[in-house]
Amino acid sequence: MFYSNESQSSIYLEELNNAMVTLLIPNTVLLFVLLIVSLVGNGLVVYVYTFQMKSKTDDRYFIPCLAVVDMIACGLGVSFGICLNFNPLNFRKGVICKFIWSANQFTATSSGLMLLAIAVQRYIKVSRLSNSSMSLRSKRLTITAIIIVSIVISLPCFILYGETEVPLKSENTTITGYNCGALPNVNRDFLFGYSVTLLLLCLAGIVALIALYCVLLRIIYKQESFRKRNRSTIRFLGVTVHHGFENKMIKDSGSTNFADEDYSVDKSDSLQHGHCIKDDKQTNRGHGWRIRHAGSYVYCSFCNSYKTKVKTNQHFQSN
Repeated sequence: MFYSNESQSSIYLEELNNAMVTLLIPNTVLLFVLLIVSLVGNGLVVYVYTFQMKSKTDDRYFIPCLAVVDMIACGLGVSFGICLNFNPLNFRKGVICKFIWSANQFTATSSGLMLLAIAVQRYIKVSRLSNSSMSLRSKRLTITAIIIVSIVISLPCFILYGETEVPLKSENTTITGYNCGALPNVNRDFLFGYSVTLLLLCLAGIVALIALYCVLLRIIYKQESFRKRNRSTIRFLGVTVHHGFENKMIKDSGSTNFADEDYSVDKSDSLQHGHCIKDDKQTNRGHGWRIRHAGSYVYCSFCNSYKTKVKTNQHFQSN
């Protein structure tokens, strides 16, 4: 009689589990799509940053690490979700449940801290703090700190989560199902405090990211405005020097046609004063502005801080 009741309970539990699996089909399909998109997208990031980009800059240190962590997080999390969808009431693997909960928490925390590290690195570079870059040692220490903090935050999951019993009431009897979730015998205050702590850490990370990127946008906006003002100043100075030079030649020669006079710039003497005279067909490289002087071009270079120094050297050949 006992064997018969146990068999009927197992059959009924299997039927309920299959019914839940059918109801969760849309969610399972969505999880499969997310899994494919995540693996392909993060895989492309890792491939491009690792094999396609030959130049090694400090910008490309944390991003491949973030892509790998996201790939692992999505692979574990989505796979775990699909596994639960196929066993919503018959999950009897307590050790696997503890491991997956802890792994999900570890990868999620690592991903968030990696985003914060990228924001801090960009802020240091744009604001020109600490020689505008992080050393390789600093980057490795940052990765190590992220791993340690993530492990510490994910350790409570081994205690709080595992195989749980789910009572299912039928018309004549009560059937016990099994799921992966918070254990009923843990301290509820500790579980609540742990959940609130994770929520506060998540909100603090979001606020920190928003604040850092707002400061970055403000610095970039100021730098761009400064560049536009200097370009306008250089354009104005170039036109002023050009017209002033033409008026002086007209006044000295007594002629209104440049074709009647022969004016030239001594290249060797100009180079001694820091000028670089180029032919009209040569490309203007770097930050420079061309000023036309009677058929020749004098390239006026200015430094990276955009302090304009326009120097002209006028040499005339008397007829």
